[in-house]
Parts: sequence; structure tokens; C-alpha cells
Amino acid sequence: MGDDKREQTVWLAAAEGKLESVRMFAEVQKVDLNGKDADERTPLHWACAGCHDHVVQYLLEGRSVEQCNPFTVDDSGWTPLMSASSAGSVTIARLLIDKMREAEAAAAASPASTALERMRRKRMRVAAVVGAQNENGVAALPYAASKHRLSVLRVLLAEGAEVDAR
Repeated sequence: MGDDKREQTVWLAAAEGKLESVRMFAEVQKVDLNGKDADERTPLHWACAGCHDHVVQYLLEGRSVEQCNPFTVDDSGWTPLMSASSAGSVTIARLLIDKMREAEAAAAASPASTALERMRRKRMRVAAVVGAQNENGVAALPYAASKHRLSVLRVLLAEGAEVDAR
């Protein structure tokens, strides 16, 4: 977590869906959008958990993975996709998957010894994130299923989530 008080408030703004505040922190105060709070959650985690698709779209649009990372995990192993799946936002799940696919394509277009290899080493692949399990050994699909998030289930299954995932 950053010591800068400005960064602490960007997480709250993202959690509450306050787009103009998030925009001000990002554009005016130049807060690190990959900055993590005490639980290692980024503003993207918080916006996903709150089903704030407008904030998620803003955070992801026009930014590289280095600027706003959809592959990131918190200290419990939760990805933004897990948060979106548990919260039931099919729009956010699709935004995240699209951004991850975009990052994969950009890495594939780079020399093999650079970006793509780094993504492979870091397991920064859509398939890895869709099937990733948190510290309790639970993936995004079971979270969506346990809360009857049928639209999210369809998206995750289309992306190759395993039905027998815990």
C-alpha cells in the first residue's frame, strides 16, 4: 500500500463508483492505478466488487497492463474477475476479459523474448485468470454459481472455465 493519502482515497472512490473522483486522482494527481491498499486490492478490484462498470471501463480504456492491471491478485488470491463474478456483473466480466485478450494480442505481436514471455511467466493469460483459484481454492465460476449469476456463468464457461472447478 502506498503511504500517500491521495492513493487511499482512490480506492474509496472506485468502491463507491465515483467516476469523477477516480478521474481526478488518475489524471490530475497521477495516482498509481495499480497501487494496492492494505489488503493488496487495487482501485480496479474495488470497482469490480461494487459493480461500477463505468469506473471499470474508465480504468481499463486506453491503458496498458502496466497502467491498470486486470490480471492482478489481492492478498487472498482474488482477481478483479473473481470480484466481478461474485458481484454478478456480466458487463464487467466482459470488459476484463476483453482487456486481458487485448493484452495477450499485444504481447503476441511483440518480440517473443519480451512481452509474451513475461506474460507466460507471470501467468497473465485469460485462461489462467478464468481458472485461477483464491487462497480458499475457489475459482470465479463457483462464486458466480453460488450466487446464481447465470449471465456471468455463461461468459466464464465460454472462456473455458471448468465446470468441476471448486
